[in-house]
Amino acid sequence: MASLGISVDGNKLDVSSRKFTYGGTIIDSGTIITRLPQVVYSALSDAIRQSMTNYTLLEDVDELLDTCYHLEGNEPFVLLEIKFHFGEESTIDVTLSNSGTIWKKRDTVNCLAFAATESYTNSNSIIGIVQQRGFNVLYDLEGGRIGFGRSCAS
Repeated sequence: MASLGISVDGNKLDVSSRKFTYGGTIIDSGTIITRLPQVVYSALSDAIRQSMTNYTLLEDVDELLDTCYHLEGNEPFVLLEIKFHFGEESTIDVTLSNSGTIWKKRDTVNCLAFAATESYTNSNSIIGIVQQRGFNVLYDLEGGRIGFGRSCAS
């Protein structure tokens, strides 16, 4: 199942599905945050930044995370809905939980828990464990399929 797209607040990013899937998509519980090809990450970061003008965007908070916001005086922190779109013939939409989109850097700093791949030549998308929060992920290796279901609170 190939990743075909991402939506922010119901608006699909204007990025070709080939940009998501050219190098493949890996779902990896050993990678903390999701890594996207540069062009995809830039579109996501731009969409988030355009919608978060009520919050103070911080510079140089983290070498990897470049979309971070100062929260003091702006609580609660509300990030727009981010949704992954998977599939080839029929699309499966997976809406990320708030805890699946935010990396809490400090008490008053939250960052978008996504980053660009390390190089322009590495075009794999890697869906990290933060984005898997709140989901059970089922792998059907023989059938070549994957499934997502909301996990039950214990």
